[in-house]
Amino acid sequence: MPLSPVLSGSRAALAVFFRGDRVVGRLVAAWIAFAALFGGYWYQLEHSHTALTAQAESLTRLRALQTAHALALHTGALFRKLDYLSLHLGEHWLKEGSQGSRDALVRAHLALPDEALIGIDIADAEGRLLYSTVAEKLPLELERYGIADFEHFRVHLNGVKGLFIGQPYRGRMTGKWIVPFSRALVEEGRLQGVIVMSVSVAHLTKALQELYPGTSDVAALVLHDGRFLAHSSRTEEAMGNSVPPDRPYLIDRERQQGNFDATAPIDGIERYYAWHRVPDFPVVAALGLSKDEALAPVRSTIRDGRMRSGLGSLLLLAAVMLISQLWRRHARQGEELERAGERLEKLVGHFPGMAYQFLLRADGSTAMPYCSPGVRELYGVGPEGLRDSAISIFERVHADDLDRLRESIRSSAADLTPWRCEFRVRGAGDRLRWLLGEANPERTPEGDTLWHGYVHDMTDRRVAEQKLRDSEARLRQAVDAVRDGLWSWDLAHDRITLDERILDMLDRPELGSEVSYETFRALVHPVDRQRQDDALRTAPREPLIN
Repeated sequence: MPLSPVLSGSRAALAVFFRGDRVVGRLVAAWIAFAALFGGYWYQLEHSHTALTAQAESLTRLRALQTAHALALHTGALFRKLDYLSLHLGEHWLKEGSQGSRDALVRAHLALPDEALIGIDIADAEGRLLYSTVAEKLPLELERYGIADFEHFRVHLNGVKGLFIGQPYRGRMTGKWIVPFSRALVEEGRLQGVIVMSVSVAHLTKALQELYPGTSDVAALVLHDGRFLAHSSRTEEAMGNSVPPDRPYLIDRERQQGNFDATAPIDGIERYYAWHRVPDFPVVAALGLSKDEALAPVRSTIRDGRMRSGLGSLLLLAAVMLISQLWRRHARQGEELERAGERLEKLVGHFPGMAYQFLLRADGSTAMPYCSPGVRELYGVGPEGLRDSAISIFERVHADDLDRLRESIRSSAADLTPWRCEFRVRGAGDRLRWLLGEANPERTPEGDTLWHGYVHDMTDRRVAEQKLRDSEARLRQAVDAVRDGLWSWDLAHDRITLDERILDMLDRPELGSEVSYETFRALVHPVDRQRQDDALRTAPREPLIN
């Protein structure tokens, strides 16, 4: 076979190959570029989905924590009102008895929201009911009822004098679930009885349901030992039961707030949980947001994005349109977050007092990045001008309290210790108010100090305390006027305290203001000692009110 035709055909084939190679190379390069773009795009897309999910989870946890904090503050305000009412009513009862206390008991019902207070009971030191607003309405025979076997009575026998929040139970008179708020009635150091304010669990539940009306998202109030006080969706199942013992607020009693993820044993729904302790009370405000519902918009966005990205990979224009669609969806997420923030702002705006952030910059200047609408009522200034400078707040502080307030802020900033200060301001209408501020500080990356806290209006409490001091002063003046002496006997330590008038009567100033019972007994004429012993030893066991 001649060689020249073979070589000629080979050259022609090589020429075709090289001419085709440039086309194939460009095609391969284009496919490589497209594959790189496609792979990079999908990599970025998956990464953005992960980040979007993480962001949604983070924002959901933050929203839950903020709402739990607001719920704790709202609950604390209600509990403080019950604390004040129980103290006030107890004093009325000890001074005036059932007849003189009726008006005060009626006013106590009116001071709380409708149907919040089921009834008020007064029991003696043996647990027998002396008075009940429920019994008067129905009416019922008090002899058939008593509270001696209840926890909220026994704790006061063991020495608890302040407000005690008991375990919810079904009322014997009404059959309704109630939460008992009890306080010891103490006079001259002796337990005279117990006052019990029965708060409706249905009222507490209604307040929680207004926050989360559905069943997927829940809110609850829990005692420090884990027992439910109220539950927004499953009240009957929750009452009498406790949360699982592994909840963070049961394990770490020092922490004030936190987040955790869990599946609820009551309904089996997986949720993002947030909790915050109610200030000054052994109660935790907890809420949970359903993971499925919280992430539903994001998961829907991710599903749509993948489908549209698959179609967009075939057409560059479709890819651009898909990116625009993802941006719009992301923007909608931001709008939903903004609306959620507005709802939270409205919720905070209905609470008494003011929630705020206070910033102390490294250069000594101050600002309030956030403060709730309550600032107008407390300080008489709007929140708008406080974001850059808080000087107008300090201008409203009473001159006698200003230095002490500034020093407390500096001390908290130096040690990063919780800030607490009570001070006076000129509020709305130039009214003088007593405020109590509480906040927790943190150091920012810029070296500034940022506090997150709450301000309470303590004016009514201060006025009540002053009235109490005035009343005590009048009592002392009355005693001095009739030249009687006063003494008290501490049974636990067997010590008798004498005032100066008694020492004058005895003509024994060297005894001092405090003596033992035996020393006091030795002063009594031998003929009268046995009669005095009998009277004093039996007096503490006799109820004041029969």
